[in-house]
Amino acid sequence: MKPRLLPSLALAAVLSVSACAGEASDPQEAPRPEAAPVDTSIQPAPTGAPSPDAPTPPPGGAVTAANLPQAQDLQWSDETSWQVEETFTGGGTEQLSVCQQNSIESLGANAIQVRTFTLGDDGEAVAIAMSFDGPDVAEEGYALAEEWVGDCEQVLAAQQRTDGRQHFPAAAVTLPALADGESQVTEWIYSPPDSGGHYAEFESQGLVRSGDRMAFVIMRVQGQDNSWDLEPGGPVGDVHPMIRSLPAVADRLAQ
Repeated sequence: MKPRLLPSLALAAVLSVSACAGEASDPQEAPRPEAAPVDTSIQPAPTGAPSPDAPTPPPGGAVTAANLPQAQDLQWSDETSWQVEETFTGGGTEQLSVCQQNSIESLGANAIQVRTFTLGDDGEAVAIAMSFDGPDVAEEGYALAEEWVGDCEQVLAAQQRTDGRQHFPAAAVTLPALADGESQVTEWIYSPPDSGGHYAEFESQGLVRSGDRMAFVIMRVQGQDNSWDLEPGGPVGDVHPMIRSLPAVADRLAQ
């Protein structure tokens, strides 16, 4: 997985110390009283005091790695399958989607799990599972992610990804497992900075919200063409892999 670095703000702290020379003491000055002895023994910490380095435990009901899809959950073709690369906690410092406009943490989740995948030498995927402090907060995070993947043209241009356009508009996906939620898929096409216009990159994005949880799945491949049907019975003869993957993604999210 070779995600791109998000813009970051480096903070520098400069410390300066100045010393002033004191005036010489009066030789006739009365001697100062001796200081009381200082107790240097180590006192035991109060019983039950928390360690300052103890990590903050995740809130109850937070997502875990078990809520992320496995390699077999992500679909592609009969000849090629996804392989898990790494799994980690938190959104990290790297750009996971080319349409990402801020950190994953800015979506407002109280817990984040990420798993990356590879598809040979020409494809990579990211699955992000998030939990929120209630369904209303999850709806807000989902709406913000919708904005990211719905208006990506200027973001692509700022990354020198030229000729960016939405390959197909956002389409709602019906998932039986979503009693209280929503789901959609869309895809963007662009020329990567090092392509010279000889090939394109396609990034599809799937969003799933189930109650107070949300999944954000990204598939990114290179090639001349990336044609799939958005529903069964289309001219290509095979439904888009992201649409075929989302039912399993929703099932894992709800576990």
